[in-house]
Amino acid sequence: MRFIADGPELPDDLLTARDAGQVLFFCGAGVSQAEAKLPNFADLAGRVLSALGSALDSPARRLFKASQDFERLTELTGVVATDRVFGLLEQEFHPEEVRQAVAQALLPPPGHRLDAHRVLLDLSRDAAGVVRLMTTNFDRLFEDCDPDLGSFNPPHLPDPRRLNDFRGIMHIHGRVDPDYQRACDDEFVLSSADFGRAYLADGWATRYIQSLLRRFKIVFVGYSADDPPVQYLLEALNRGDEPRNDLYAFQAGTADQASAQWRHKGVQPIAYDSANGHAALWDTLRAWAERARDIEGWHEDVIAMASAGPSALLPHQRGLVAHLAATPEGARRLAGRGAPLPAEWLSVFDPDRRYAPPGLVAPFDSLGERVDPFEALRLDADRPPAPTDPDDLFSRREVPIYAWDLFAVTDADREDLPAEATGKLRGPWAGAASKLPRRLWHLGAYLVRVAHQPAAVWWASHQTGLHPEVVQQIERALRHEEDRFPPDVLKAWRLLIAAWRDRRSDPDHQRYDLHAIVAQSGWSTATVRTAMEMYRPVLMVEPSFETRLPPVKVACELRGMIRPDVRYPRPHQPFDIPPEQIPYALTLLRAQIEHAITLEREIRGNDNVYLNTTRPEDGDQLDEDAFQMTGLLGTFLNMLSRLAQVERAAAAAEVRRWASNTDPVSIRVRIWAAGHPAILAPDEAAAVFLSLDNETYWANRHERDLLYAIRDRWPDMSEVDRARLEQRLLAGDIPWPVPREDVAEHIAHERLSRLHWLREQGVQFGAGFETGMSALREIATGWEPRFAGATAEPQVGKVRTVVPNTDTAPIQGLPIGRVLTAARDAAGRDFATFVDHRPFRGLADQRPAFALAVLSDAARKGEFPEQEWAALLHATSRAPLSSRLLRAIVHRLSRLSPEQVAVLRQPVSEWMRDRADTLVVAQPEVFLILWDALANALAAHPPEDRFRCPDSSWVDDALNQPAGRLVEALFQDRSNADLRAGDGLPEKWRARLDQVLALPGDARHHTIAMIAPHLNWLYLIDPEWSESRLLSVADAGGAGAEAFWSGYFWAARTPQLPLYTRLKPAFVSLARSGTHRRGHANKLAGMLLAGWADSGDGSDRDTLIPDVELREILIHADDELRGQMLWYLERWSNEAGSKWDALIAPFLKNVWPRQWAVRTVSTSGRLVDLAVAKPAMFREIVELILPVLGPIAGTSLRIGTLSDVEAGIIAKHPTHLLDLLWKVLAEDPWLWPYDVRRVIDTLRERDEVRKDPRLGELVRRDQNR
Repeated sequence: MRFIADGPELPDDLLTARDAGQVLFFCGAGVSQAEAKLPNFADLAGRVLSALGSALDSPARRLFKASQDFERLTELTGVVATDRVFGLLEQEFHPEEVRQAVAQALLPPPGHRLDAHRVLLDLSRDAAGVVRLMTTNFDRLFEDCDPDLGSFNPPHLPDPRRLNDFRGIMHIHGRVDPDYQRACDDEFVLSSADFGRAYLADGWATRYIQSLLRRFKIVFVGYSADDPPVQYLLEALNRGDEPRNDLYAFQAGTADQASAQWRHKGVQPIAYDSANGHAALWDTLRAWAERARDIEGWHEDVIAMASAGPSALLPHQRGLVAHLAATPEGARRLAGRGAPLPAEWLSVFDPDRRYAPPGLVAPFDSLGERVDPFEALRLDADRPPAPTDPDDLFSRREVPIYAWDLFAVTDADREDLPAEATGKLRGPWAGAASKLPRRLWHLGAYLVRVAHQPAAVWWASHQTGLHPEVVQQIERALRHEEDRFPPDVLKAWRLLIAAWRDRRSDPDHQRYDLHAIVAQSGWSTATVRTAMEMYRPVLMVEPSFETRLPPVKVACELRGMIRPDVRYPRPHQPFDIPPEQIPYALTLLRAQIEHAITLEREIRGNDNVYLNTTRPEDGDQLDEDAFQMTGLLGTFLNMLSRLAQVERAAAAAEVRRWASNTDPVSIRVRIWAAGHPAILAPDEAAAVFLSLDNETYWANRHERDLLYAIRDRWPDMSEVDRARLEQRLLAGDIPWPVPREDVAEHIAHERLSRLHWLREQGVQFGAGFETGMSALREIATGWEPRFAGATAEPQVGKVRTVVPNTDTAPIQGLPIGRVLTAARDAAGRDFATFVDHRPFRGLADQRPAFALAVLSDAARKGEFPEQEWAALLHATSRAPLSSRLLRAIVHRLSRLSPEQVAVLRQPVSEWMRDRADTLVVAQPEVFLILWDALANALAAHPPEDRFRCPDSSWVDDALNQPAGRLVEALFQDRSNADLRAGDGLPEKWRARLDQVLALPGDARHHTIAMIAPHLNWLYLIDPEWSESRLLSVADAGGAGAEAFWSGYFWAARTPQLPLYTRLKPAFVSLARSGTHRRGHANKLAGMLLAGWADSGDGSDRDTLIPDVELREILIHADDELRGQMLWYLERWSNEAGSKWDALIAPFLKNVWPRQWAVRTVSTSGRLVDLAVAKPAMFREIVELILPVLGPIAGTSLRIGTLSDVEAGIIAKHPTHLLDLLWKVLAEDPWLWPYDVRRVIDTLRERDEVRKDPRLGELVRRDQNR
């Protein structure tokens, strides 16, 4: 957390440890410099040199001057330790004189301030008010703040193991006397000899600090990493192997700079901005000290601030609240008495909610306001996410691995677990959930306190579950504090908790297990029960679509908090249950359907369950994979049909069990059964049809199923039943949901469509039918027989392909002036027939000249038929055309306005690219006319720049953009094939390239990306133009440089020598900084390796890339580039007649770096791959790579290939293979590659290594896996 907006970020563990009295501040010269203006160690040496009058040519003065000059030149500090200067002074003067000069030089100036010292004293007080502070400063400024404090120096330092004695100010390197004239007890740790005795020879300081670290966390304030006290102290500590507490250091600079200075010393840096006299550091320490003086009050202030809600606070203020909640005491306060903090804080505490993707405030308003959860909820410590495409409504964000998560279990939580948290093997508590740590328990209690707020259940809906104890507490609140909960919040919690509890395994996994049991023991009631349980519907609750942020309204509708639904699981294949078990299976399936109806009713508040048709096309099987309830009902009905084939009475009895229910599913079962003669007799079927109430009879949801059932049973039914059905169709009451004046016409329309459909399906109606139909037609005068085509259709259509129809019949024989209107009238998609009519496209395919004449006529009339122009261009982009027609198309296009050409930029640029080979060679003047028309249109009306993902490729974009296609078309000009090096580009080429390079925005970047692949040739022909137009872009950085490198690496051609020399600094810079795209790293690695290989023996400084330089590149590159370089080395060495075999050993011996940072898992895996890929060189390569390998886990080591080449490696080099395995296999065998056991077993058969203890150890580890 940060106390101030731009201050350093303090670890939560450090803050809580200080509150517990477990932190010891080590104060250096920077503390006394801050406001008391005393010198640092180097300035102190300068003062002492002057005070003592050291000779101008003395070793001490010369060393001091040299160190100052060196630091100014190199900006490197601490190379020459100042303690060496004092050591040389003690050779020039009496040591006592040197100490006196030091003491006098530290006398504080008049008017000095002690605010910094008071702040650190406050931070060093424990809860009982006892001060414990360490300092390497000799001054007595801490004592001046409070003369009553104890003060100690060596050899009288108190014992840290005795806390009653260990208190006050401990000057571990000595202190001055009160008059600043000498060292107390004549003890200063000042010179290199003094440090050597304290930390090395006698080692008393080392032992003392080690004892401190066993008791305290240490924080360095006022030091740099190169200060002599710090260097000696940390070097001494690093020689020990005892467990110790953490060390922290405040360090000016960026986080990366601070890490580079401290991390390797075992210290966690806390970086801050040094501007304004280190104001960020001291303002932070002051705020921390204020907290330390009154922790209770600070907690209350933070809670009071947080009560306004997260949206009212700045990120660093939200960070204060997050820190508070992260401590057991803070969590207890959240759960305590008084008004709880708003529930929106739950989302601040959850990284998944902070990093949720941005979206629309109103999800269905594409033009509405957008909201970004990160901006509304982020903490000051959160790393900004990569930008997302604002036009992508389904964009996602990756949550950083180390994003702060309040709900994650910490090490402190694990240590705080109660004894009962341990799992039980047997007894009544064997299945009980584990206990929560105290902090998480309080957070759960806080959630219970705010559970009535919509933001709480909204947050909970994003979780896959909560601890059972927390859920029980919420349920208790729902029961006993019902008045606290708004009705929709109450319902939301009950649905959500029910969904959490109804967890199921994947039905397909269960099916495989059941299949094995049935194969072994056959079907039984138990296995049938297990099978039918897989179909049990599941209540599913997902987050609301309506908002990306937690709702802040007290009254919030259910849909604004959660999105409940019913999921219908089923195995991918139905079960083939034997006939004798089907009645039981149907009983169980009926129960599942009844359960689904209940769930749907709970969610929707009515019986309007989604139900598509259960009547397939004639001859088709009922689809059991249909959506939701339709699929489950399909499974039931298919099984009922099977039962009817063997036992009709049982099937009919099953149908009668659905007779009394009025829900849509039960009604559908009865309708379905009525349509099956194998289940219901004709009179029973008629009874079903006639018993349906008017609402159901005329409902659209049952229309198809009912009409097909009537059609199928019509011949079987009696005349009386048919007459009654006919009369109902002709004149029965049709309820209409909304009153309207023309309701009679709509009702007649509905009757006519159904009756006409039935008649077309072969139903024979009675004698009065035609009279009734005529009467209905008089009412519905607009009805036509074709309208019946939409009757009895499924509610959900099938996936179909829209077929293009380019038939020109609608425009055949028309004069030019009428073609366009007729073509437009006939064009369009007919969703009844799934045909896309495109008569003008057919005209353009068959008679392109006539189509052009039509467009020319439209232009004379002032019309701009955009779609027809696109159709002509697409039709003629590759078709054989006469030169005359090509010229005509180009001239007609050139007469369009720039704005119109810009509208057609995609089809025009695509046409130009596809026809370029013909135009450039045969009609160059025509090509240039079209070029100018398109280029000018892009300049005057440039396309809008689009959002770009950070890892997107400019080349991928340019290939499909007008400017990129322009460049592609130009480079199809082969007239420059005879140009020689240095001839220069023809003027017309320069002009064209300069023209598109001057385009604005992304169009320019697309141009650069498509010209850059040709740089090698361009630089050879015209280095001056290439330098000014392309290489200058690469040097300038930004989006232009990204486009350049995207294009250049896309070509993947190693440059010729002069260009290689020009590009080499950029290659090195890219390699050291890391490239954004894997493809770039791939090509760059190959070019660097090729440059090294072309450098002779690699040792000459004048070569392209000497050994040392390539090694430096690899040291500072990333794993991706290093791995790609090894891949090229392996690939090229396997090519026939390659020179690379001979270069492998020199590369590994003279180039490959040996730094620890390079010995990563992936790089080590690549080195092993290289050895395995070269069986003939395996021994030599292994000997070279063994010193630079680290342990490799999992798939990074493809060791199984060794067993595939046993004759080449295991048989010939078993010892070296064992050397390799011993080096790279992790100690934990669970991290070993899959196939390593086979390799080890093969090695055990080799006499050379059979008795090697390392092989025995590997076998032992493998057996213990």
